[in-house]
Amino acid sequence: MSGTEMGAFDKCCHKLNLPPQEATHLDFLVRKSRYQVLVYDENQSIKPTDIPASKMKAILETHTTIRRELKSQMRCQGGGDFMHYIDDIFSLRNPTYQSFGDYDFKLYDNPNAMINYICCCDAKEDLCRTLAGYSWEWVSKNGGNKPDIDLDGKKYFWNKNSSQWILYSKPQEIGCVHTSQGYDLNRVAVILGREIDYDPATQSIVIDRSLFFDSKVKQQTTDIQLKQFIINAYKVMLVRGIKGCYVYAYNKNLRDYLKQFIPVVK
Repeated sequence: MSGTEMGAFDKCCHKLNLPPQEATHLDFLVRKSRYQVLVYDENQSIKPTDIPASKMKAILETHTTIRRELKSQMRCQGGGDFMHYIDDIFSLRNPTYQSFGDYDFKLYDNPNAMINYICCCDAKEDLCRTLAGYSWEWVSKNGGNKPDIDLDGKKYFWNKNSSQWILYSKPQEIGCVHTSQGYDLNRVAVILGREIDYDPATQSIVIDRSLFFDSKVKQQTTDIQLKQFIINAYKVMLVRGIKGCYVYAYNKNLRDYLKQFIPVVK
């Protein structure tokens, strides 16, 4: 939060007799309402300021609670099987190769071909966008004319707007998890950035902290925590598309790993 927001937060804590260093907005909700309906998924946590699973568990254990598990979702036409498949791929569970009916799921070797395809789809059916991990600095943030991202010699800008970017943007712009979380797209293309790779020697996903530029996510996180936040962010982005999902991995080792599970567009 900004300084002004922190000041307002501390005032609320004082009024509710809560310690500012330990309290969360969830504590505010519990103190000021008789009933709460909470929807929570720890696998969608993408930054240190999210409500941690331990906090949610503590709230549930100290109140009379009815718990229900949401076993299906209506966003992605790939269905629950696709959601589990994405999770298995990034959890290194070596899932059996699957297809998902009419749901279009493809891996690209050429990032510019993928972005061109998304632009064509957007012209036909709207709400088709490209998203990426935050592994390129946002040099155009303050209105600069220098592009942010270089993909095989072609330059792109990060999202020009932070608020409602999906509704008021051009498909050539590239968004991130913060501008897409909670939105539905007809089709989504996701660039797995420079910071995430696959190590074939250890058969593990690896993260390069120096190539990740979201300072608010990096702040006060261990390498293990940062890795989980980054993987969670990609999983969130990969399930934004209702009709299709297209993937490009910047690093070849990761791209080769994904080829075991996703059909390739040359």
